[in-house]
Parts: sequence; C-alpha cells; structure tokens
Amino acid sequence: MPIWHAIGIMSGTSADGVDCALLRLEEQSIALLHHHATPYPHDLRQAVLALNQPATDEINAMGRCARRLGHIYAAAARELIERSGMAAAEIDLIGCHGQTIRHQPDGPAGFTLQIGWADVLAEETGITTVADFRPRDVVAGGQGAPLVPPFHQALFQGTQPRIILNLGGMANLTWLPGHGDGRPPVAFDTGPGNVLMDALARRLSQAQLQYDEDGAIARQGQVHAPALREWLEMPYFQAPPPKSTGRELFDEAFLERPWANRPGSGPDLMATLTALTAESVALAVRRWTPGAEDMLVFGGGAENPALMAALQKALPEVKIQKGDTVSGIPSQALEAMAFAWLGLRTLQGLPGNLPSATGARHAIPLGVIHPGANWREVIRRVLSAEC
Repeated sequence: MPIWHAIGIMSGTSADGVDCALLRLEEQSIALLHHHATPYPHDLRQAVLALNQPATDEINAMGRCARRLGHIYAAAARELIERSGMAAAEIDLIGCHGQTIRHQPDGPAGFTLQIGWADVLAEETGITTVADFRPRDVVAGGQGAPLVPPFHQALFQGTQPRIILNLGGMANLTWLPGHGDGRPPVAFDTGPGNVLMDALARRLSQAQLQYDEDGAIARQGQVHAPALREWLEMPYFQAPPPKSTGRELFDEAFLERPWANRPGSGPDLMATLTALTAESVALAVRRWTPGAEDMLVFGGGAENPALMAALQKALPEVKIQKGDTVSGIPSQALEAMAFAWLGLRTLQGLPGNLPSATGARHAIPLGVIHPGANWREVIRRVLSAEC
C-alpha cells in the first residue's frame, strides 16, 4: 500500500497564528510525525481582524493580506519540514485551509471566503498544494463547514458513541456513532468558543492579554444568570443543524450590544461569557445529538480550566477529557492534520465533505489543486495506486 507524507495547515477564527502538522498516511493508518505553531505578527493579526468587520470593503487591503498570508504559510511549512528532519522532496502535498474573513453560507447568494495565496505555497515550497476547500460544499447547498468531521470519524470512531469538541474561536462538535451503528455522524458549530472571551481579555487588559489565561479573570467573577438566559435565547442557538457561524454573529460588536441584562463588572462578564460557551455546547449536545458518555475536547479552550470546569458542570452525564491527553495529539495540531488528510482525498478524487454535517446535497471532492514542482510525480503516484 502506498505511504503518503502530507502537511496540513490551519489558521482559525481566533486569527492568532498558523498551525502546521506533518502526517504519514497509509490506507488504515494516520500518524502525526511533527507539529509546529507559528503566531501571526501583531500587525498582520490586526489586519486580518479588521477584514472581519462588516464595514471593511478595502479590496486592496484584502489582496495584500492574502499574499502576505501565503508567504507566512510557506515560511511555516518550510520551518516544519526543517524541524521534522525530512526533505521537501519527500513531502507529497500541502493542504491549506486559509484564513476565513467572511462566512455567510445561507441562501442562494451564500458564500464563504478564505484568503492566503496557495500559489505562493506551491511556488516557494515546490510542493503541490490543495486549498479553498469550503466553497464547493456551499455551491452544493451546504454550509461549507464543518469539514473536519470525516477526519474525526477516521481517527476517533470507536465501539461506543463519542463526541469530539473543538473549542477554537468558534465551538464545533462532531457526534460519532459506534462501529456498526448505521446512524450518520452529526456535526455543526454550537456557537462561540473562545472568540468573545478573547475579545474581552484584550479589552480589560488594554491589549496586554490576548486571552483569559487559565480562566483567571473568569474565576474572579460570578455568572450573571439573567444575561446568560437572554443570550441562550438567540436564534442561532435555537436553530437546528446543519448550521455554522463565525465573527459575523459573534465578535467584539457582541460586547457592545445593548443587552437588557448585562453583567456589571469585567470579571462577571468574563464568567458569563465562559458559561455561554459551555452552556451553548451543552444545549447543542442535549438537543441535537443522540447522546454519548464520552467527549474529547481539543482547541485552545481545552487549556482553560475555568471553561473546562463550566463544561463539565453543564454536562455532568458526560465524561469530558482533554483530547490531547487521551489521544496524544496536540490540540493545536488536530485541525491542521485534518486538512492534510482532506488534501490527499482531493488528489485521490474522493469526497471530503460529510453531507449530514454540512447539509450539502451530496458528498464531493473539495478544494482547488495548485501544482508544485512535484506535480507530475504526485499524479504518477495517485494513478499507480489506482491500478
């Protein structure tokens, strides 16, 4: 059976950097060989966050940002290869998610937009790159998200139902049936993950903090129950899946809205935002999944003890564990790994989406292929594997 080495690249809604993962892929085996995280420079992060604002229509700024992101991704990939001890010629492909700046998939004019020139990656590394995964699913009637659930299924499906929760900028979950269970996986964005807490941490610290480290601010406050109830009545939390969300609904403007019930102090607001993430996840689990006794939590939120405690309190019937502790996969590596895996499926002509998760009409290959210097060899390998 052929062995593939693939790099996955992911930069999420938090817009704080890029995660790279190097995988060894065989027919029945997925192995993480190396993982590397590269933070964005402060000015680039501010530019990406500015592009997320609805009033931003500066196309020149978007174009410059897209190209610069491509160079950042290429540098991150080269550093990953160097740290891994492998040669660039041994890498078959790169799967790059790109940086989301708009995600509005609903309706006939729905769209999703990720930037970061994959052509820069292919040119500077010489490695064939697959990118722009989400739009094809949207065109097929889906949300374009979440795309990681098929990878979750390949990696984590066991004998009993299990939930995989990613607490990135947004929170998304995947419910996996046990082996032999004919039900399809269920996956969707539950709502905000860290995005609101991160915004408040920056505000309270005059930008000295980028997040509520160890939940220290939240632990100083008290949850304001009336505000929490009001927030949980928002239409997004009541809507059934398939559904996905982003900064268009949950961003710093959320903190400015004139809510009827609003916590007074900064720590109380942080405690309530922490509870919002936990309670919205719990609401989603109880309302929209068939149930499971086991939950693995990945993403930056898994490192927040206050959030993990709030999550366990909200779901006492579920055994909640840090995913990296159970699996040995670093939280920051998991989604980058998924896009290496999805990139290979694109090259093989295999479906990358899961219609039960995204709502697409059918399963289809995703992404756009940007040939690198190794393109002919990659195609030769793909074709020989089919023979």
